[in-house]
Amino acid sequence: MRYEYDDGFRFEADTPEEICAAIHNSMKFRWTDSLEEWMRDHAERCSKWDGKIYSAENFEEHVIDLLRHGVIRRIGD
Repeated sequence: MRYEYDDGFRFEADTPEEICAAIHNSMKFRWTDSLEEWMRDHAERCSKWDGKIYSAENFEEHVIDLLRHGVIRRIGD
């Protein structure tokens, strides 16, 4: 499926882990090495930005929250 991040970055991914990896790899600055660490940091940054709660328990829950809160959106198959 195709997605768009809230900054306009577009990418394709089939699984929640691939979605997180695509977002992680697109970022100019990488504060962490592992995707799991990035997910925890990303959830915290998103929450600070808009005051909503983002899961960092696993990739699937994180992506569900990103979609729910409009950080990413589906733009096609």
